Amino acid sequence: MAALIHGTTQTGKTGFGEKLTTLWPALPYLSLGSWLAWAFLTYSGSVWLSDTEINGTYLSYLYITSTFTFAIACAVMFLAASAFQKLLASRRSIVGAATIASIGSLLVILAGPYYLAAPPLFYVGSLFTGAGTAVLALKCGELYGELPPRKVLLYAALSQVVIVCLYFFAMGVPHWAPVKGGPPASGICALILRLSSPPGCARCPESPTMGARSRFSTTCTWTACHAPSGR
Repeated sequence: MAALIHGTTQTGKTGFGEKLTTLWPALPYLSLGSWLAWAFLTYSGSVWLSDTEINGTYLSYLYITSTFTFAIACAVMFLAASAFQKLLASRRSIVGAATIASIGSLLVILAGPYYLAAPPLFYVGSLFTGAGTAVLALKCGELYGELPPRKVLLYAALSQVVIVCLYFFAMGVPHWAPVKGGPPASGICALILRLSSPPGCARCPESPTMGARSRFSTTCTWTACHAPSGR
C-alpha cells in the first residue's frame, strides 16, 4: 500500500506516500488484505505448483515450513518485545522483511522442476517466507492494535474486499506460463510482488494508556488471531 513510500524525505519535503495517505487514511491498513491474499494464494498452491505436482507433497512441506517459521519468529519477537519494537518502528527493517519474503517466494518458484530443480532452494525459500511475513504481520498487528474497535472492524472488512480482488485477479487472468508445464506468470507475479508494499512506515499515534510491552502483547495476540490457519 502506501507504506513503502510513506513519510517525509530527507530534505523535509512531504513525500508522495504521505500526501496519498492524507487523502486516504485507510490505505496503510489495507496492507492486511495484501498480506492475507498472498497467504491464501501461496498456501493453496494453485498459482505456483508445476504440473508434475499431483499429490500435494511440496504444498504440505511449504505450508508446514513457512507457518512453523512464522510462529517461531512471532514467539521470539514477543519474548524480546523491547528489542523488536525498535525493529517494527524501522522503515528499513519492514522493507527488508518484505524483500526477504519476496525472495523466498521467488526461490520456491525457481526450485520447481521446470526451472532449477533444486529442492534445497525450496526449503530455504519456505523459511524466508515465514520469517519475512512474521515481521509484516506483526506490523499490521501494531497498526490495528492502536485503533479503536470500530475502525478495526471497518478496515478489516475493507481488507477482506482487497483479499477477494487480489485473489480472484491472480486466479482469473489467463494462465500463460513462461515455461510450459510450470506455474503461470500471474501466479509468479502474485507471489513475488504481493509483498512488495509492506505496511512499514505508516505513522499512527501511539496509545497513551498502553505501555510498550502491553502494546506489543496486543500486537502478537491480534496477529495470532488473523494468521491463516489452514490451506
